[in-house]
Amino acid sequence: MTKSTATKGMLLSVNVAANEIAHEDFFFSFIETIKLSGFALNQVQVEITETSLIENFECAKLNIEQLKRSGIRIALDDFGAGFSSLTYLNKLALNTIKLDKSLTHNLDNEKNRIIVRSIIEMAHKLDITVVPEGVEEVEQVTCLKDLACDLVQGFYYAKPMSERDFSELPGYLVN
Repeated sequence: MTKSTATKGMLLSVNVAANEIAHEDFFFSFIETIKLSGFALNQVQVEITETSLIENFECAKLNIEQLKRSGIRIALDDFGAGFSSLTYLNKLALNTIKLDKSLTHNLDNEKNRIIVRSIIEMAHKLDITVVPEGVEEVEQVTCLKDLACDLVQGFYYAKPMSERDFSELPGYLVN
């Protein structure tokens, strides 16, 4: 996305690799890159995975805190996939957790639905937004709405698209 297409009200999500977020120079180089992009810092969300925290937790935590203080939103991606540590919810300055699609694909299973409901309730009590990934069916949308989920992400709404196709979407979808 170029400076001319950076639009007020949009949120740019950037996936950050494990070796980047735990690097000492990450914060300053990332801020410089965002400033060159034309996006305001409060229009950016950094998405990290739990594996990115294992390598050098203290450095990653410091970078996350600096990013959040600068106005950038922080999302923990693929939450619930493999080993998920609830201590990250307490130790990190998170805005959002993104539930792994393995949890959203089994919402017809009562035990799985209880787990998803519990995660949503816990996150809300911690003032963390919940975004389930991999939502593809109307039944998933309905169930997640019933569970008071904040937002959803998945092919149900749109498949990956080019910048050109995105720019041709109606204004009510992108603003």
